[in-house]
Amino acid sequence: MKPRSLIQLWMLLLTGLILFESCDQKPPISFNEQIRPILNDNCLVCHGGVKQLGDFSLLFPETAFAPAESGKKAIVPGNHQKSELYRRIRHHDPDIRMPQEAPALTEEEVALIAEWIDQGANWEDHWAYLPPQLPELPVIESNWPLAEMDLFVLEKLNELSLDPAQMANPARLARRASLDLTGMPPRPEWLAAYLSQPNEQGYETLLDSLLASPHFGERWAAMWLDLARYADSNGYE
Repeated sequence: MKPRSLIQLWMLLLTGLILFESCDQKPPISFNEQIRPILNDNCLVCHGGVKQLGDFSLLFPETAFAPAESGKKAIVPGNHQKSELYRRIRHHDPDIRMPQEAPALTEEEVALIAEWIDQGANWEDHWAYLPPQLPELPVIESNWPLAEMDLFVLEKLNELSLDPAQMANPARLARRASLDLTGMPPRPEWLAAYLSQPNEQGYETLLDSLLASPHFGERWAAMWLDLARYADSNGYE
């Protein structure tokens, strides 16, 4: 075989190997989105900040990856078979299996944790401490979306085989905005002004009037006070 042909053959083999490896790789698992909810629901009661049974806590990475009271590491990044956490959640003995005195994790949850560990057990800070990132906008051919957020709504509607609702008429739109912002129907003069100019500028004028109304502050302050348990009845619920 000629040297040039041999080089071409090796290039083809190398390209095929790279493509095979890239197809075989699984997408990275998100700790915050896929793993943290499982741990929060099943593990943090006994292995969190208040209780740390076995001197083991899953609240922070420095304790999750450190040896527990037994001397074993619950999580060995890159190898789920050597991770005590995986052994415990897979164990059939109820005295050893975790979580104890609670339903076992599903096969899907166990497999997800194993894959996360094999991928390196990447730990992410709580979402509240992460700077927000702009997501990629769905590419959808439609004249319906009016704003970028509508693209995500339309994407979900398409998944459910649903069509978006028709645009509300000006009177209904004004009523919805007023009930949402003040908890009351729009004042007659505000509604009349908007209906006489039912365009974007008229709608902005209506919203400015609603936001300047004292009822806007009353409505949203009441919600905050209820959440802060200021009320005598509903607030305690």
